[in-house]
Order: sequence, then structure tokens, then C-alpha cells
Amino acid sequence: IRLAVVGGHRGASFAQALEALSEQAELTAICDLAEDVRLKWKERYPHIQAFASYDELLERGDCTAVFICTPLQLHAAQAVQAMEAGKDVLSEVVAATTLDDCWRLVETVEKTGRTYMLAEISMS
Repeated sequence: IRLAVVGGHRGASFAQALEALSEQAELTAICDLAEDVRLKWKERYPHIQAFASYDELLERGDCTAVFICTPLQLHAAQAVQAMEAGKDVLSEVVAATTLDDCWRLVETVEKTGRTYMLAEISMS
């Protein structure tokens, strides 16, 4: 899996997990609106691509999957957009904020055949 982290500020809390899974998932890109966040990721992972635009990441990024760590109200739309662009999706909770968005996720998985996974962590 060639993975892009979308939402680098919040996604930074998953750096240790990404490194632990480095044999299964290669980090290839970061996407964040804030330049300072992108620069921090590039310092730690100089080989990755950095994008300010999600559309550009989906179009030009060298990834097969995205890990969505953006503000929760964006998760469903960004997941649908990624699957329609041929990417698999790992999303932080929450998956969606409306029942209609939940159905859009289900319908998009069925239509595209892409994998969608909702990540949950336990703080215990």
C-alpha cells in the first residue's frame, strides 16, 4: 500500500503507527493546507510528496490509499472523492455526520469496489 496522510496536523499523532507498519504501508505523501505542517512532515520523511490541495493529491499523488485525518465534517465527502479517484480509504472516526453521507459511503464502495475502513482507537 502506498499511503498518503490527508490532514497532517492531526495525522502526525499516527506517525509511530505508520512507522510500525512500514513493511505493509509505504508513506508516499502528505496533504495539508498549512505549509508549516507540510514542512514538518518533509523534514521527518524527506522522500514524500507534499500537497496543499486534496484534488491535486488525488490526481498526481503516488498513492494507492489515503488516510483521512481532517476535520470530521469533511470525512465522508473526502472518502467518496478518494474512492471515485481509485484510492482505498482509511478514515479516522467519525465516518459521516449525516445518515445520507453514510449511505453515500456505502453506495460508493459498492460502485467503485474500493476498500473503505473506519479506524477506531482505544485509549484504555
